[in-house]
Amino acid sequence: MASCAMLSCVKDKQSSPVGAGESIPPFATVTMKGQNVSDKDLLGKPSVVVFFSTTCTDCHRQLPEIESVWLAADGNVNVLAIARDEDRETVSTFWSKKGFTMPCAAPGDRRIYDLFDRGSRSGVPLTFVADPEGTVLLVSDDTKVLSSQEILSITLDRKSR
Repeated sequence: MASCAMLSCVKDKQSSPVGAGESIPPFATVTMKGQNVSDKDLLGKPSVVVFFSTTCTDCHRQLPEIESVWLAADGNVNVLAIARDEDRETVSTFWSKKGFTMPCAAPGDRRIYDLFDRGSRSGVPLTFVADPEGTVLLVSDDTKVLSSQEILSITLDRKSR
């Protein structure tokens, strides 16, 4: 438990992560299945991007909720989980053990996380929900785990408007 606290609760700067009303920052990565994904690939559908660590207990609660969104949305919501500073083998083992099917990337460093977090050290999980134009609608940091129902109501209900 102490190691999770060290990973997720350290806040050493006063800046803030990308916020509601801002655009998803430009990024590019490769999923565990070898698919290239960038911010441009998230356009056209509502999107959920979640940063996580395999050692974080809050992530162990948040990721199943995101997986439920992935399954329930049936292709109508983009989902991308990005490991913060963990190697591909560790993440692959974790992903298999949990039975997750949503797209996941393990870039092995914090460069993408830092684009979203902007030095605020918000911790993980750090979840961004965006509209089809790539505008962030909601940011949730390590202080609150979002339910799949909350995320679906924001993404799918908004899409039908």
